[in-house]
Amino acid sequence: MKKVYLLCIVILSLLIAVQLASAIAPFRVSYDAIKEKISWGEEAKFVLKITNNQNFDDTFSIYYPDILWSVSAVPRESNPVNVKQNSTGEMIISITPLYIEQLGDYIVPVNIKSTATNGMIQLNLKVSMQSPEDLASFYLPSVKVFVEIPNEVNPADGLSIKVKLQNRNYLNFTNIRVYLSSKFINEEQNTSLGPLHSAGEESILTFKKEIDPKTEPLNDKVVIDIYKGDLKIGSIEKAYSIIAYSNVIMDESKSYDKKGFMSYVRDYTYYNKGNVISNKTIKIESTFWQSIFTSTRPRADRIKENGIRYLAWNIKIAPYSEARVRASTNYKTIIYAVIIAILWIIFYFKYRSPIVVKKSVASIHTRDGGISKLKIVLLVKNRSNVRHEEISLSDRLPKIVEVVEDETHSVYPSKIIEEENKVTLIRWNINEMEALEERIITYVVRTRLSVLGDFELPTAVVRFKTKKGFYKKVMSNSVMVRS
Repeated sequence: MKKVYLLCIVILSLLIAVQLASAIAPFRVSYDAIKEKISWGEEAKFVLKITNNQNFDDTFSIYYPDILWSVSAVPRESNPVNVKQNSTGEMIISITPLYIEQLGDYIVPVNIKSTATNGMIQLNLKVSMQSPEDLASFYLPSVKVFVEIPNEVNPADGLSIKVKLQNRNYLNFTNIRVYLSSKFINEEQNTSLGPLHSAGEESILTFKKEIDPKTEPLNDKVVIDIYKGDLKIGSIEKAYSIIAYSNVIMDESKSYDKKGFMSYVRDYTYYNKGNVISNKTIKIESTFWQSIFTSTRPRADRIKENGIRYLAWNIKIAPYSEARVRASTNYKTIIYAVIIAILWIIFYFKYRSPIVVKKSVASIHTRDGGISKLKIVLLVKNRSNVRHEEISLSDRLPKIVEVVEDETHSVYPSKIIEEENKVTLIRWNINEMEALEERIITYVVRTRLSVLGDFELPTAVVRFKTKKGFYKKVMSNSVMVRS
């Protein structure tokens, strides 16, 4: 008897420990059946009661770990459900058979999981499949679905989705509708499936949709809903991404190379067949001398890579937009420059003055640290190939200097005139000068006072008669006298 009593005490202790553990568990789950007996085309429903024993709010989600049943919350948005601390929340779930081929009672394991702690409780819900007269007439649509869609989709290639259906039932299914929905596609196709293990048990549907190539990168999902008639027998979601891409190509219809006389034009248009801005480096091979005579639009950089010179542009091209670069090489500039130079030389020699005069100072004498006397040299030259007559040379002296008359002059002046402003005018008459003849005229001047610093001697003037009978005046340079 003592052993029996001891065994009872142990069992009682274990039961108390289980109750205590249950009482202090992070959360507890119970359920009430709304509808647990169903037949073909129906769904079982249960109310789950989730008690949150934690001292913080938590969310709880349900999922079914197998493929025989479809388990979802009603409505779907209520999964997961938020339960505040130390309180109880409710969730209604529906259970629809997918791959059940016999009638009877079934245990459907439903998992309830805490988001905060990852703790999980499994509920075993009993669902009874009732049979009317013919078992086969109550077979449920058991269809396996396989979806093929790229994880990354280039919008220029469009969206292509392949849906494969396999009948896992022994009935012939007709009127199967497959509906696809996403941001870019909303299409439906119909098909039928033969019985399991028959030649027609499988059907493959292909959905294709053109997408605007300019579509910017984004994440999307496609929802595939399967119906038999009006009965929804399955739903699958697949995520995919619209990728960023750019494809910059030359537009041959708008690009050309044009060669002309001493010129070369390269005009290229590039097009961005992409959905993002492209930073494109465009390079055109060139040479050093070629680049000197080349103008670009827009402005290009001159670069050198591996010993080869290029004209380079760094341009940004918006999606489905174009950019144009142009390089114009023109060697006519050389010809124009030579022609202009020749014309200038011809013009210069034709219209330059045949008589020229140059003024300089040959010697400077000083007294008491200042300039006292200096010798002025005037060079008159006939640089033409003809003789000129009636030539006169005149020079002016500032008021601070005067002509020394008792000094020897190379050619004595014809006139020396003292003007009212005390400027001295000196004139020489040169009757004629032969072709290419030069005359050097020198004279001496002295300063009225010893000059400290610099002063300027004004220009001399030559007047002569041209072959056409006109009189022309030519001026010399001025001279700065420095002490």
